[in-house]
Amino acid sequence: MKKGKWENNTFYCILLIVGLLALSHPGYGQRVPRSQKPLNVGFKVGLNAISSTGFDVYSEGELVNGSQTNKTGYNANAFFRINLDHFFMQPEFEWHLYKQDFSFSIPTGEDNAGSIPYDISQDLQTFNINILVGYSIIKNGPYVFNAYAGPSFKYNYYSKLDISDKVFRNTDAKYKSYGILGLSFSISKFFVDMRYEISIVNTDIDFSDYTNIPERLQNVCFKKNENILSFSCGMFF
Repeated sequence: MKKGKWENNTFYCILLIVGLLALSHPGYGQRVPRSQKPLNVGFKVGLNAISSTGFDVYSEGELVNGSQTNKTGYNANAFFRINLDHFFMQPEFEWHLYKQDFSFSIPTGEDNAGSIPYDISQDLQTFNINILVGYSIIKNGPYVFNAYAGPSFKYNYYSKLDISDKVFRNTDAKYKSYGILGLSFSISKFFVDMRYEISIVNTDIDFSDYTNIPERLQNVCFKKNENILSFSCGMFF
């Protein structure tokens, strides 16, 4: 009696049943999920937009008609996360490129009868260190929903103004501080992140800080506070 083929099929059937039973066990695949490892590392990339509040333009102490328009910028972020059950701490190293457009007019002539209009584009690049503390509201296997908050310390290492196709650069690096509030949702190693950054100190733009700025603009100052909305997606391991 030839049993080789039948025995082989039986063996594979038993192996399949054992495999299915193992997969159906509640603890399978959840023994060491990424969200429960002591330490995760990850990265993300995304988009951002600046929203200025209390925006006004001043020239030689006088208020000038002005407006501000948000433009889409970019960000990249690398981080590591220290997990403590449902709580975690997440230091981050982040790069941002911000873009804004401004327009205003400076009164001229006797009794300010006339005015000179200006349209200005600003590019700003920063390197940030963020220290976030979070809580996992949902932490079920590969599905994790987090809320977090913390400070952000920004180093503005590059800033330029484009005025009538002429570029003026700020040679003085400045430091800024923000507070971050955010939410993130992850499935396995993939996640999406949304955060709102609120400026702690004012983020005025003083034209006198820019090299070779025209004399007429040297006394111009934008008074404003910046809030930043960011969306990003990434992976962690």
